[in-house]
Amino acid sequence: GVTAGTVTDATATSLTVNGSGANSSLTAISAAAATSVTFTGDKTIASAGETFTAATAITSTNSSGVTLGTAIGTAVTYNGTDSAGVDTITLGASTVATTTGAGDDVVTIGVAALGTGGSVDAGAGTGDTLKMSGANAATATASTTASAKVAGQISGFEKAHITGFTNQTVDLALLDNISYVTTAGSGATSTLSNIASGGTVIDTDLNGTGFTVSVVGSGASSTDSLNWIQTGAAGFDGGLLTVDGVETLNITGTDSTTATITAHTLAVDADAVKAIVVTGNSGIIL
Repeated sequence: GVTAGTVTDATATSLTVNGSGANSSLTAISAAAATSVTFTGDKTIASAGETFTAATAITSTNSSGVTLGTAIGTAVTYNGTDSAGVDTITLGASTVATTTGAGDDVVTIGVAALGTGGSVDAGAGTGDTLKMSGANAATATASTTASAKVAGQISGFEKAHITGFTNQTVDLALLDNISYVTTAGSGATSTLSNIASGGTVIDTDLNGTGFTVSVVGSGASSTDSLNWIQTGAAGFDGGLLTVDGVETLNITGTDSTTATITAHTLAVDADAVKAIVVTGNSGIIL
C-alpha cells in the first residue's frame, strides 16, 4: 500500500496498478501514453487525480474498490464488471458503456444527459448510488421523453444523492425508480415525485419554505408509508414537509453534534396520515 504517493509512467502504452499488502491512497496517477489502464489486487486504490490522455479503456478487477478523482474521458470505457469492491467514479457526457460490479458503487454524473451511445450499468450491488446535482436531475426527469437524457441511460442504481437541491422537481420514476434519496441543498419548494411506498428520504440541509414528497400510487392504497430522516447539527430545522396520501410517516432525527444534543424541528402537512412514528437520538418537535 502507498499513502500520498504518485504513479507516473510517461511512455507505457498500458498500465496496471495492483493494490496489495495495504490500502493505497495516491496523490496522482499519470500515464499519458497508456491506451489501457487496469486496476487489480485485493486492497483499495484511491487516487486524487489521474492523467490518462490516450486511454480508451479502464478496467477494474480489484476486489476491494477503486476511487478515481478525475472524471473519466467521454470516449473512455470503464469496465468494473469483475470488481467486487466499491468503485467511485465520475462521468461527463460519456458516449460509451460504463459498468460497475458487485460492490455498492458510487457514480457521479455531471451532466443532465450522457452523450449518444453512453450508458451506465451499476451492476449487482444492493446500494449503488447515483450522484447528480439538483439542476441536472430535474432536467433529466423533466418529462416522459427523458429517455434521451440520463434517466433513460442508467440502470442498476438503488440510491440517489442529489446535491444543490433547491427549487427543483425530480421525478424518481424517471430516475431508475430509485426509492432511497439523500438530498443536500436548501430544499426550498423542492419536490421529489413518484417515490415508492416505503421509500426513504434523507435531508441533510435546512429546508427553508418547504419540501414535497409524493408517493407513487398513494391514492389507491391505504397502507402507504414514507421514511423521512433529517440529519444535522443541534437544533436542525427540517422546514415544512408536505406528503399527501400516506398513512404512515416514519420520522428519524439524527443529531450529529458530539456535545449537547438539541431536538430537531419539522412541520408536517400530511392529509391522510394515521400514524407518525418518531425515532432517532435528537427527537423531533412537530
